Amino acid sequence: VRGYVDYAAPDGFRRTPLSPQVGVNVYFNRPVVSYPAPATTLIGPYSAHVAAFVDPHFNAGRIDLELLKVGSPFAVVETATHDGSSFDLDVESDLVDLEADTAYQWRYRYFVPRNSESIVGTTSSFRTLPPPRFAYSSSVSGEGEIVTDPAPQPDGTFIDRTAVTFTAVADEGHRLVSFVVDGRTIAGGTTSVTIGAPVVASATFEPIPVVVDPVGEGEGEGEDPVVGEGEGEDPVVGEGEGEDAVVGEGEGEDAVVGEGEGEDEDEDVGEGEDGGCASAGEPLLAALLVTLRRRRFQLK
Repeated sequence: VRGYVDYAAPDGFRRTPLSPQVGVNVYFNRPVVSYPAPATTLIGPYSAHVAAFVDPHFNAGRIDLELLKVGSPFAVVETATHDGSSFDLDVESDLVDLEADTAYQWRYRYFVPRNSESIVGTTSSFRTLPPPRFAYSSSVSGEGEIVTDPAPQPDGTFIDRTAVTFTAVADEGHRLVSFVVDGRTIAGGTTSVTIGAPVVASATFEPIPVVVDPVGEGEGEGEDPVVGEGEGEDPVVGEGEGEDAVVGEGEGEDAVVGEGEGEDEDEDVGEGEDGGCASAGEPLLAALLVTLRRRRFQLK
């Protein structure tokens, strides 16, 4: 064991290295913890690199790295042991999984079990960088829009590591045809993405086709029976009664084609009591077909 005898040397004399003897206390110098300049480097949004110089002075012990987020107590985040066989240790650590744009403090501690002594280095401080932002662009074809939750930042970007839900919403009378987000085709019209790169979204919409009922024979009652025998205000095809009987045998104020009776002078074809405007022939047939088409679309 090497060491120095702890005694007060008279003026003009110096300490002399001695071997341990009975009744003589031998001790090692206290460990020293110091830092280079700068002590904190490679600061990013979520990480930083810290370094220190530790001189154990041949004292076996433990090196602890303590870290705190401002507003919280110190906590040990890294530990290493030293057997006391060397001195002037270069100690380095990588701090990871930090919060962006947040203030932190850190320090190294050297603990000597032999006498339960802790030598604590100066507390050092740093702040992580703000999180990066990534561009967002979208395109829509047709009548609809792409909605995001949360909405982009005022500059049109999303903050890194933000979970964003993208939803394609069609306008009334339209439907979604395709939806692509981040190069992936999305089924169902909605998806969630954790932002870590620029995002591109596109959606295509189309009108919902109008289904026209086929013409056939049928019976029905109501205000607008269309095909077949029925009663209502606007029977169109077949035998019926109403204010606007068009085709077939019927009675109404505006009987157009067929045998019928009308209360005004618009009875066009067939036998009627008010024949002042009666007409016949192929031109009437063409006009009748046009009238039928119009009436069908109006009813639908």
